[in-house]
Amino acid sequence: SLTGSQYGILASKLSGVPCVLHSRDILRFKLDRFSSLLLNSAEAVVACSSFTRQTLIDAGIHQDRIRVILNPAIDPEEARDGAKASGRVRKELAGGKETPLVGLIARIVRYKRHEDFIRAASEVIKKMPNVKFLIIGDIVDEEYFRYLNNLVKELKLNNRVIFVGFRHDILSVIGALDVVVLCSVKEAFGRVLIEAMAMGKPIVATDSGGIRETVVHGETGILVPDKDPYALSRGILDIILDKDMAETLGKNGQRKAFEHFSIEAHVRTVESLYENILSEA
Repeated sequence: SLTGSQYGILASKLSGVPCVLHSRDILRFKLDRFSSLLLNSAEAVVACSSFTRQTLIDAGIHQDRIRVILNPAIDPEEARDGAKASGRVRKELAGGKETPLVGLIARIVRYKRHEDFIRAASEVIKKMPNVKFLIIGDIVDEEYFRYLNNLVKELKLNNRVIFVGFRHDILSVIGALDVVVLCSVKEAFGRVLIEAMAMGKPIVATDSGGIRETVVHGETGILVPDKDPYALSRGILDIILDKDMAETLGKNGQRKAFEHFSIEAHVRTVESLYENILSEA
């Protein structure tokens, strides 16, 4: 986090070495005077999206310090390796190909809006009882996790909504899914979405924050209003019921991931920034 970078900035000033900060999260508060002065003394602050850039400006970082460099996708070889193991993972999580799998990959924190995913699952299951919903991610907020568990029980979804927890083999998990969902409010970027795109998976996501810089509605995925479980459920159903659309979204997303979010292009952009800063030091 940027607020945790203060010791690094102090070290750079004491040693005379330029400092570049990278922000992949949103600053959700106004910086105090000391923090603002310190962070603004860095030679550059890299934001992972234009939305993140604006939140940094709102927090008190000067706009001329900020450079937007979007996060990269995964390497094509990583995508192939993940796909190879996806059959085994699908068998583990769903039992077979006949069960449609919908997954939300997100840490258990409130702004990820898991409750909208659970309520959307309830609506989908009314029309397609065989669909299975997976929540993949580590538990950060225990109280929120208890609330989500109680919501699953309240909606009688115990056998259809499964908390998978953290997985090291996340690309294989993505490869096993039929639909990848992200329903956050004010997401900084949504890296899991470009991972899903690289794996050729159709996406349903909220039209919020940095997500709209990643997903093109109707081309690489379906965007829906945030905090709207019913819109989320309709997007999920549209993809499950229309195989041709699902395939088209997946192919378009994969092409965009490797063309617009390539690791090589990302490295070149970051290298160019570092070289410019060093030349001026």
